[in-house]
Amino acid sequence: MSKLSLFFKLFLLLSCQYTLVAKSKLDLDLKSDIIYRLKQIKTSNLSKVSTIQKAFKLGLMEYLPIGENLKVLFFPTKREDVLSGKFSKLDIRFRKGSLQGIEKLEIKKARIVIDKISFDVEKLLSSGKLEIKKMESVKFNLRIDEGSINKYLESERRRLRLSHPRVHLSKNKIIFSAKVKTAFFSSRIKTEGKFVVNKEKQTVDFKTRRVSINSIKIPGFLTSNLTSKINPVLRLSKFSLMDLIPMKLDEIKIHQGWIEFKGL
Repeated sequence: MSKLSLFFKLFLLLSCQYTLVAKSKLDLDLKSDIIYRLKQIKTSNLSKVSTIQKAFKLGLMEYLPIGENLKVLFFPTKREDVLSGKFSKLDIRFRKGSLQGIEKLEIKKARIVIDKISFDVEKLLSSGKLEIKKMESVKFNLRIDEGSINKYLESERRRLRLSHPRVHLSKNKIIFSAKVKTAFFSSRIKTEGKFVVNKEKQTVDFKTRRVSINSIKIPGFLTSNLTSKINPVLRLSKFSLMDLIPMKLDEIKIHQGWIEFKGL
C-alpha cells in the first residue's frame, strides 16, 4: 500500500470521527437547551402562582385593615387551577384586627375557612381588586373581648342615645348598664340578658331578661322602649367583607370576659 493511499484512509477515518463527535455535541447542547427551557417555564409558572397568592392576600387586606397580622394558608391546588383563578381551600386568620365598615370594633382573633373558591384572576393581577365569583362553603369564627365591646359602645353612644354604656360578660349572660338623660332627670339603668342572632336580618340584638332603673324594676313596656334604642347592636350588612365573602352569622356564645361569633 502506497504512503499516499494510507494517508487518504487516515484522513477519512479522522473526518468521520470528527463528524460523529460534532454531532454528539450538538445533540447534547440541544437537549440541555430543552431542559433549561422547561425549567424556565416551570419556574415562571411557579413564580406566577406565588404572585397570584400574594395579590390575593393584598386584595383581602382591603376588607381586613389589619396590617401584618393577616395570615392566609393556601392548601395544595393544581397549578393550572391557580392560574385560572381557583384555590381548593383557604384558611384565613388574623389577630387584633378589624373589619372594613366597623373599624371601631377590635376583633381579638378570627378564622375564616373557605372551600373551593374561584375568583377573577385577570382583574386581581391588573387592578389589585379581589372579586370572588363562587365558593362551595365558608365557615368563620370571631372572638371579641369585653373591653373591645365597651370601647365600641362608647363610640356609638350618640346613636344609642345613652351615656356611659357598658357590658359585663359572664358565662351565657350579659349585664348591660348605662345612663339615660331626659329634660328632667338622669337615671342609671341596668339590664341582664344575652345577645341573639336575627338570622333573617343578619343582625345581633340584645334580648333582655329584666331591667331596673336606679335599682327599681321597671314594667315591660319601658323595657321594650329601652331595647328598641339599643337594637340592633350590630348589623352584619355594615361589613364590606360580607359583600366579598357571603357569610351568615349562626350562633353567639358568651364566655367569661369574651364573646364568640360563629357562622357559615
